[in-house]
Amino acid sequence: MPHPRHRRLKKNQIGAEVLQPAGLTNVAAGDTTSTAAIANLQNIALYAKDGLSPTFTAASTTLLSNAISNADNAFTIAGLTGETTNAGAFVSSSLSGAIGILGGTNTKHYYFPFIGNQTILSASTAVTPPVIIYTNDGPQSNYVPYYLGGTATTASIRFGAQITGANNPTHVSVYVGGELASGDQIRILKASDGTLLDSRFATGSNTAFSPLFNTTTSASAAELSSALYRKVFLIPTASIATAGGMIVEFSSSAKTSTTQVDGVFIAIGSGSYP
Repeated sequence: MPHPRHRRLKKNQIGAEVLQPAGLTNVAAGDTTSTAAIANLQNIALYAKDGLSPTFTAASTTLLSNAISNADNAFTIAGLTGETTNAGAFVSSSLSGAIGILGGTNTKHYYFPFIGNQTILSASTAVTPPVIIYTNDGPQSNYVPYYLGGTATTASIRFGAQITGANNPTHVSVYVGGELASGDQIRILKASDGTLLDSRFATGSNTAFSPLFNTTTSASAAELSSALYRKVFLIPTASIATAGGMIVEFSSSAKTSTTQVDGVFIAIGSGSYP
């Protein structure tokens, strides 16, 4: 049986690192008797963006092990293995297995900010691909909508035109893998006006990217769950340059559900694709 001191420590950590940032004062009633829910809340308190021992620091280029990057099962549910196995330039002929999606070993790591905020990675803070983004619970925890805070709003990262990369690539690839809570979605927007960028895309086991560029750069919970939990966009670098960069946005639903969800990773690379 856990020592009372250990229970108090867990309670204090969950309160300070999970509830307080979300503007909450108590754990949801149904979670107090769930061993799995409490364990996951403890993981959020330890490994999330502002946890006690976050999975990584912002801009870290050290690849995470498969075990850490896939602790929440997001890579597995998307048919992949983890950062270490899936490092390497994006492979457009396959959307699963031992393929590259991250661009290499210098992949820069970021979390989405808390709901209602935007991280700026443009101008003096601009970064180039490869980049990988996790939800702010981090890859070592499932995310739970109730504990994110905010209602029907967004969290986003704004990239400058440098996200198109070097050596005159034709496209930026944005691989969205994993599971979202019902009503949540990922959107890829123009930095200039916040409207959707045009792209070609492929989903699930379909490796034939759509031949026409359409304004379809969004991946909803329903789209991911119906397409083997993966959707990949090829966005023309010229479009991103014209828009002055791009915004990767996590768009949230009303935060009432206490159901644990695997969460998503978003791998951004660039290259020349037909």
